[in-house]
Amino acid sequence: MDVLRTKSVDGIHKQLAMFAILYNGVRLVMLEAAQRQGVIPDRISFVDALRWLVAAGTGLPLQRIRVLPLRPDRHEPRVRKRRPKNYPLMTKPRAELMQALSAQRLKPSLRAIRGSHLFARLAVVALHPSHTPHAASGSDLLCQHHN
Repeated sequence: MDVLRTKSVDGIHKQLAMFAILYNGVRLVMLEAAQRQGVIPDRISFVDALRWLVAAGTGLPLQRIRVLPLRPDRHEPRVRKRRPKNYPLMTKPRAELMQALSAQRLKPSLRAIRGSHLFARLAVVALHPSHTPHAASGSDLLCQHHN
């Protein structure tokens, strides 16, 4: 329930109502499982009860819900596990955003290279490798001996 998907007030009310119904359904499954297994409801796994509830609608054989060990002094901090992202929301198709990103990355670097003397030298080397000063072939480099 980290993000509500609807934008209208009625849609938000419906989505919150569905979360409440689902939550209470899982808790009801936990209560029923606890009574059948003779333990308190706190010892029934919420995740296992949710998985059992999902599997109940598929017609598959239902698994027994796991009983957790008794942990009387266990207290978990109430913290957010996921950090908020510092990036804007995706409001355009991914292909369009990727195309804009690649165009943005290439423009400054190509301008800098084209304006430099290095670009001309790289072009000459790419076209004529023998024009490089002190050029050595790959076999020359492999056959050099060091004393």
